[in-house]
Amino acid sequence: MLIHTWSIAQVDSAHSTLENEIIDSYESLLVKRVTSDLLANHKIYLEFPNKYWNFLEGTFIDNWDFDATTRALIGGDIFNSLSNLQVKELSRVLEITLIRYAFESLSLYSEQRLNVIDIKVNEQQTLAWLKINMDSPRFPDIHLDLLLNRSDDYTWKGVDFRFKGITYVNLKKNSYRQDFEDLEFQGLLSKLQNKNKVFFEKLCQSETNYIDPQKPPCL
Repeated sequence: MLIHTWSIAQVDSAHSTLENEIIDSYESLLVKRVTSDLLANHKIYLEFPNKYWNFLEGTFIDNWDFDATTRALIGGDIFNSLSNLQVKELSRVLEITLIRYAFESLSLYSEQRLNVIDIKVNEQQTLAWLKINMDSPRFPDIHLDLLLNRSDDYTWKGVDFRFKGITYVNLKKNSYRQDFEDLEFQGLLSKLQNKNKVFFEKLCQSETNYIDPQKPPCL
């Protein structure tokens, strides 16, 4: 009985340590880096999108598993039927799509502050829901949940997010899978690429001081 109780305590202790490690990591990312940076540089990012791109590269892109999100959107059967090159292409266009969302929402930023308030890790310690509060001086607070996936190197990266009980993947997966069925791979890829191309077209003109035309999402 004592051995059994001690074993449970060991598991609980390890689990709490893991949760604390993830919270500390994302507090550093979301509070110390993202919030502080946006508060200081929001107006600069509006004027110079290339600087905003660099900010996203160091905070969002490096901490998101686009392959995992792609797999969740199109489903395991379709994902496994694709070649490595096709997976890479689809994952890249999803990356640019999410970056487009970040650019589209930049004008809506009004000194919101991000705070990590809770976390729940699954029993296998492979997935975690991170609860985040977005504190705004002008609007009611917003609660977001960020789904994290443990990668092979034991880093935790985002794969999905939830707002008011609805996840991005659940919202979009049916359209992705239907487009794949109707348009096949190349049709789905082109449809996603065209939306991004229209949005980034002006920002990617080489004569502007905007996004470098030799870098994604322009390249």
